[in-house]
Amino acid sequence: MGYKEVPQEPCVMISGGVIAFFFVDDIVICYRKQDEAKAKATISGLQAKYTMNILGDLKWFLGIHVLRDRAQKTLFVTEPRRPFGFLKRRISKSWLISSRST
Repeated sequence: MGYKEVPQEPCVMISGGVIAFFFVDDIVICYRKQDEAKAKATISGLQAKYTMNILGDLKWFLGIHVLRDRAQKTLFVTEPRRPFGFLKRRISKSWLISSRST
């Protein structure tokens, strides 16, 4: 399928604009709209070899909650077990943005 392993992350493979994350029996395929055909071909290739369930848009992965707002083109990743982690990252990001503009 043309994927190459990311040297620092053996559970991550990449091919052009398509990224595949593997963990035990979970697979996450991430891609841009322009790479949708390649991502669909990857999924079809995997389905030809393995029994798979397609669960739709990613909401949870390895205990991490993924929140996506396509209209605003935003993506938030939270760890519910660490409730202040998200708040800290969000505040830091806001502070960095506002400190640059002053």
